[in-house]
Amino acid sequence: FLEGGRVGSRFYSVQAAPKAKGSAAPRVQLTPEELEITKLSSGLVIASLENYCPVSSIGLFIKAGSRYETSSNLGTSHLLRLATSLTTKGASSFKIVTGIDSVAANLNFMIGKI
Repeated sequence: FLEGGRVGSRFYSVQAAPKAKGSAAPRVQLTPEELEITKLSSGLVIASLENYCPVSSIGLFIKAGSRYETSSNLGTSHLLRLATSLTTKGASSFKIVTGIDSVAANLNFMIGKI
């Protein structure tokens, strides 16, 4: 492993990377954005926030559960949880999940109190 007090040439993974030379691009100070809330005519409320990142996150929050359900719509939150793994005529649940994975996306469903 050690050859004359230094790491052997075969163990590249344990060697430190050489320090990059040259000047780095100047750092740009990004100011945090205010939360923007938009209510559509359909009643859908959209909250958006600029994060200066090429990756996006989308959260869907639905007022469901025992707090919001009446006797006419009992089980809505349970149905929504089950719907995340349903299939369609043209795609199985496996095909849907692999399609989501192919674009490096992630699909989660969680039930909880907010």
